[in-house]
Amino acid sequence: MHVGTGMGAVLFYVPFILFALYCSSRWKKWAKADSRFPPPQWRAWLAFLAFLAATFSFLDSLALVVYATVKLGLRSYDPVLLMALQIGFWSSLGGLCISPAGKGRLRLPALVSNSLVLAFWVALGVLQ
Repeated sequence: MHVGTGMGAVLFYVPFILFALYCSSRWKKWAKADSRFPPPQWRAWLAFLAFLAATFSFLDSLALVVYATVKLGLRSYDPVLLMALQIGFWSSLGGLCISPAGKGRLRLPALVSNSLVLAFWVALGVLQ
């Protein structure tokens, strides 16, 4: 995994920045809400856990990108790359599976976020 410089780097990093802004704005909006866990609470907790899984998976991908940038690229089947791929894929897939049953302010952001992060992991896996 090598990002490079120039336009390729811009096209690679801009979606990460936009996604980070989206996640942080959704977390702020949820934190300022009067009722964070509306009844039934177990469904609100599912939406919370699904969005938490999406955020965790995104942070995993961000850590992988930073690691690859510092190391000046990763070879195919690098152990760090494979571990990050597994962790990110399964956390976003798990979040995507439980988010439809969720309820509340985080349900739609969880669906969207998990779908986007899962698409990133699948694309990265296919490129291997």
